[in-house]
Amino acid sequence: MGLFKKKQQSVNIIELTEVEGFIDHIFEELDDYGKFLKIKESFDYEISKLKSYSELLLGPDFEKRITQDKEYFKKSAIKANNLINIFLEQIKIPKSAFKLVSFVTDSITLIEEFDNKISIPLNHLNDIMPKLLHRIRLKIDAISESFADFNKFIDLGNINTIKAIGDLIVEYHSLENKIFSLKEGRVPILDELTQVSMMKDRVEARLSSFKSKRSMGDLSELMIERDKIREDLTKLSLIIKVKLSYISELLDDKDYSKVKDWIMKFISSQDEDINEETFLDIKSNIGAISSNNEKLKELINLVFSFEDKIKESGVQLKNINSRLHDNILYLNVKEQEDSFDLWNSKFKDLKSKIRKIDSTISDISLRLIKQNINKEVQKLSSNTIVE
Repeated sequence: MGLFKKKQQSVNIIELTEVEGFIDHIFEELDDYGKFLKIKESFDYEISKLKSYSELLLGPDFEKRITQDKEYFKKSAIKANNLINIFLEQIKIPKSAFKLVSFVTDSITLIEEFDNKISIPLNHLNDIMPKLLHRIRLKIDAISESFADFNKFIDLGNINTIKAIGDLIVEYHSLENKIFSLKEGRVPILDELTQVSMMKDRVEARLSSFKSKRSMGDLSELMIERDKIREDLTKLSLIIKVKLSYISELLDDKDYSKVKDWIMKFISSQDEDINEETFLDIKSNIGAISSNNEKLKELINLVFSFEDKIKESGVQLKNINSRLHDNILYLNVKEQEDSFDLWNSKFKDLKSKIRKIDSTISDISLRLIKQNINKEVQKLSSNTIVE
């Protein structure tokens, strides 16, 4: 063992709710605190003098000073006195070190606004009490200089650290409230999701029961054929939309602006299937395109080549749907299919909302904010840990 033991520094563990009080205590122990007290002493003196001068505006000698237009001057004196009292209430130095920075920043704006407002009634009174008004104006200027001194003070390193801690705590509580609000909003959605899930399962069970009946054999084959045609038309619709987007890129913006707008609208539409009616719409819009561009001609002809397939599929679907709709069992199945689609769509929508809320909550890191608070606190007190 060595001859000397390194003295261990005790760890000071505090809760987040204790940070403000701890910082206020630390603030008073900083070397910079003496500068603050000097500025505050000067500031308090100027405030007290302005208050006493304001009271003289409506003092016993007021009536003696005025020989005419007393009501006019009295209104101006009252207004000036009220403005000064309101201003003095607004610029009280906060006890919290956290609030000192925002106080100084806000008060600079306040004194500018106050200076603009007070100048009007003071100008009205200037001829009857020039000496008093001169003193009031000097005090307002002196208070403004005190704020300039405060402003220099809060730029000091330790004070900036205190400001950073205060900002982080505000951010922490803001995010904490956001998480609480998100969790509160999640509850009714989750309740609704449970109800919708139960309805979806019931409808799905009824649908499975209908489809399992013996008489569903031929119907099932027809429905499979129907679904296959629909799937092929959906794929064909996507292919046509891709080809139309290529056509749009090759069209001149000036000559075919309307056609390009129509193509973009058609591509962005939610319709997945294509039929004879929608295909006729396509033909009427791109059929009039005239160009020497071989690639453009090739794309247009390719789109037109799908017409026979679309017509054939339309006839097939019409025949299948006619046979299906003549069957009572199918109508029952169709009713359950529509009901299932409705409940399943609601289920997916609610699940999406829950996922979005959960994702937002998981992206919020209160732990990271607390780590940053600790980094700043330890700049002022290296042995202090915020839990």
